[in-house]
Amino acid sequence: MKDRLSEIIGDGRAAFALLRKEDQQALIDEKGSRRRAERSAWGRLTDEQRRGLILQAGHVPELCGDAAPVAPARGPVRVFETQAFYPKGEDEYELKPAGYKGRKTMQLADAIDIMAHEAARKRGKLVLTAEQVAIGREYAGLYERYHAGGVRCASLEVSGARSAGGRGGDVTEARLAERDRLLALQRRIGDGVAMPIRRVRPSKRGADRRAISDRQLVDGVFIEGLTVTELLNKHGWAKSSTVTKAAFAGLAAALERMLGQRALRPGRTTYFGVRPQSPFERA
Repeated sequence: MKDRLSEIIGDGRAAFALLRKEDQQALIDEKGSRRRAERSAWGRLTDEQRRGLILQAGHVPELCGDAAPVAPARGPVRVFETQAFYPKGEDEYELKPAGYKGRKTMQLADAIDIMAHEAARKRGKLVLTAEQVAIGREYAGLYERYHAGGVRCASLEVSGARSAGGRGGDVTEARLAERDRLLALQRRIGDGVAMPIRRVRPSKRGADRRAISDRQLVDGVFIEGLTVTELLNKHGWAKSSTVTKAAFAGLAAALERMLGQRALRPGRTTYFGVRPQSPFERA
């Protein structure tokens, strides 16, 4: 489990902004740079200021109502609007907001949401496509349900048979189908080392670096909930744009393999000579 307090402290910019102008400048002069000053600003805040930042991290958006409590340990959330089809007249339906009392819904943000937010803050966009993100989230859901459902490979032969009476076998079959889908996705990921990262120059890798496999890239982001930067730091890689781009390239390639073969785009037929005529076609 990640340390939530360290996430709240973050890069120190929020804490640094609470200091008075003269205190900010004094801290910059003491540390030698604004970046170092921001990192040490948390220690210069009063207890009241620290509590304020912690409570702010658990703030509930007004659009979601007042029923949800302020919970700093909840982590970052994203807000979306649930919708449903409602009758319109006798034969038609229309899509309308379906939130309780017109409220929007909070959902715990995953690593993809956080990285997309960071990219948007820098006026960029996430390099992963919507399809790649969708297959990664599907993989994470399969992984969580499989490991929480009590079905293991060692007991598949025993639990695979349909039970006599009741419909318990249907549940088992559904779990086995999800297990097969999970294993198929893992085979598509493979166990090789992420090729783009291996090609990064040693001077930019970091002294304590460890090899990162394709599986570790996918599991780290979609199962462990780590951003690419956090994943690289966990494996001892130096922070640089070159390394980050290589990691994203490796992640995108693994997700693309998980998608499998895409459906071919509609083609066009070209006839040479006399085109055969349909018997239903007018002369």
